[in-house]
Amino acid sequence: MELTVSRIIWLVIGIALAIGIGVAVYTWGFRAFVKTDFMATIVAYDTGRAEITLKNVGTVDITSLKVRIIAADGSKLATPVELSVKLADGSDFKKLSAGEEVQLICDDWTDGGAVSAKNTLTFEIICGFANGKTVSHTYTVPIQTG
Repeated sequence: MELTVSRIIWLVIGIALAIGIGVAVYTWGFRAFVKTDFMATIVAYDTGRAEITLKNVGTVDITSLKVRIIAADGSKLATPVELSVKLADGSDFKKLSAGEEVQLICDDWTDGGAVSAKNTLTFEIICGFANGKTVSHTYTVPIQTG
């Protein structure tokens, strides 16, 4: 077989195409199996206490957490109120590994009286993941007698 310029060009194009397809498949596969998401269950009491169960349903660790109230009794707050939350044992939140669940406590969702509600609260939970992605979900929950 004689090696000509046109055959060399076709060989280079074929190799480049194969590399391009390989990189595309690898990238798609990596993204298809990396999931950043969470679920939360919130119980708010009229005493000002809120209990949040946070579960990491993704494949990447949660490394940061913000909990905010964005509406009270159906009325949107002018400025969301960021709440102070701790783990049930009183320690600070550091990380939530993939598949794990944690209990969080907010002792005063009223933020010292800044938020007033009798029926419902709308919480926004914002989680930052180890891969740099941020995911937020909102939850509207009834206020329970406690």
